[in-house]
Amino acid sequence: MIVIEPRIEARASTRESLRAMTDGSGVRTVVVSSMRVAGELATVLLKHSAAETAPVAATR
Repeated sequence: MIVIEPRIEARASTRESLRAMTDGSGVRTVVVSSMRVAGELATVLLKHSAAETAPVAATR
């Protein structure tokens, strides 16, 4: 989950709130400053996520 919080002074508390709400759920959260940063980060996270879930080819 990517959360956009433009106010720098609110980002830390937002991170802590999200951590408390999602603790143990396996949901990853990131708090960023803008839609631009969220868009850039989303492509990186999706590539990383796809690599983690890609099936491993069986070898003999």
